[in-house]
Order: sequence, then structure tokens, then C-alpha cells
Amino acid sequence: RIAFTGEVSDTVVYVPTNDGLLHAISGVDGSEKWAFMPKQLLRRLGPLRLASTATRANHSYGLDGDVRVLKLDIDQNGKIDGDDRVWIFFGMRAGGNRYYALDVTKYDDPKLLWDIGPETLLGVGQTWSQPVVTRVNVKDGNTDAEKFVLIFGGGYDPRQDVLDANGAQQYMVDDVGNRVYM
Repeated sequence: RIAFTGEVSDTVVYVPTNDGLLHAISGVDGSEKWAFMPKQLLRRLGPLRLASTATRANHSYGLDGDVRVLKLDIDQNGKIDGDDRVWIFFGMRAGGNRYYALDVTKYDDPKLLWDIGPETLLGVGQTWSQPVVTRVNVKDGNTDAEKFVLIFGGGYDPRQDVLDANGAQQYMVDDVGNRVYM
């Protein structure tokens, strides 16, 4: 669940964790450069601080999805400079129903590009799907018909985890997650 970006001398490793943070770690010396926590997970900080032990029964999830990288080296010189861009994309997986994009072109000055969830992605479930970064030919009258897109599945419906009175799995028709997004 880690992603690497940068040149050899400034490689950054991105690691999402169940505490709800996406950590940016120097690939050179192992120091943490910064950490990002989605605003949707801030309410978890108090209970996490007070939790004396973690067990499977009371375990909560923050960010445990995979990170995908778009490294756009426009001049193809092997360096991130000029108009080049590095963007990372990740979902919350079992931690929630949102996807995030960060501009990490300047690896020590990240910028939130967007976060999307059920208000935009109607019917999205827990974001277990790994986003795939690709190009799609979109004819819109523009001279550049190739557009970068993310493609990902609609997620998981946590109602599938509900047990009946006898402790047996209840199978339900999914109300969320039964979609594909681009």
C-alpha cells in the first residue's frame, strides 16, 4: 500500500495508515516529511488517543487503501521541473467512502486537489477499489481529446457484514457500491 515518487536523491514513500493519516516519508533517510489527515477523520483523534488497547472487535479503520501515482514528466528529462506534475490518488477503503487527490509536485508542499464522496459519487460504498489512472479519448471539440481519468469500482456495501440473530451472514441486495466510476 505504498507509493514511491521523486528522483533517487529525493524519493518519497507514501503510506496510508489505519490511524487516518497518509504519511510522506523520505526514501533517503526515513524521516517523515509530512502527514495528511482527511477532515472526515479528524473526529477519530480523541477516541484513538484514549484507546488503551486495540482488538479486532473495536478496531477502526482510517486510510487503508492503495496509493496511485501520476508522474507527468512533460519534457521527459527525468526530473520534475517546469510544467511537470506529480499527483497521488487514494481511497479510504474500509475507513469510508471517499477518494482523494493530492498534488505532491513539490514534495515538501502538498496541495489537496479534491476529495469526492457520496455527494458527488451517488451510490459509492467503502472505497476498496484501487483507482486506475489512464487516458481516455473524449471528443468535446477540443484539440486535445486525450483526458486523464481515474477509473474505480463503486466500493463495498458494509451492510453485507450484518449478522442475523443466530450470528449467520445476512445477504442483502447492495444499495451502494454496485457501480463503476470514471
